Amino acid sequence: CMVHVSDAGKAMLADVVPKQRLEIVSRRVAHLEGARGRVHVDTVAAVEYLALLLHGAGRYDDAVTPLQQAVDCRLAMNGKTHSHTLTAQRCLGRCLKDAGRLEEAEELFRLMVECCENAFGHHDPITLLALSDLSKLVR
Repeated sequence: CMVHVSDAGKAMLADVVPKQRLEIVSRRVAHLEGARGRVHVDTVAAVEYLALLLHGAGRYDDAVTPLQQAVDCRLAMNGKTHSHTLTAQRCLGRCLKDAGRLEEAEELFRLMVECCENAFGHHDPITLLALSDLSKLVR
């Protein structure tokens, strides 16, 4: 999953142990939500990064909530066929799969396939990625 973090932010977090990193990013999310609102590009990027850290720590169920928030915000900001929205949905689907929530992941991937086929056609790379994710899940 792609998350945009400034170079200064990366440098600051590089030397921080994972638990402290989670605390710092959680505080950053709370600050941005208060200062800029939930549906703001900076807030959503921070929420996605928080989810990435949680997922990387094996806390899949904990990562689902911020990923769902990111998807909802990306939908509101960009619409359902924007690449950032589809990337956020893909991350959420993979996290749901890793959390063992296979029915939810399958439903999300099916919705993504339908959306991509309608918007881009059957042979578009975005559609093929969504189909690939779905096929790996329903084997």
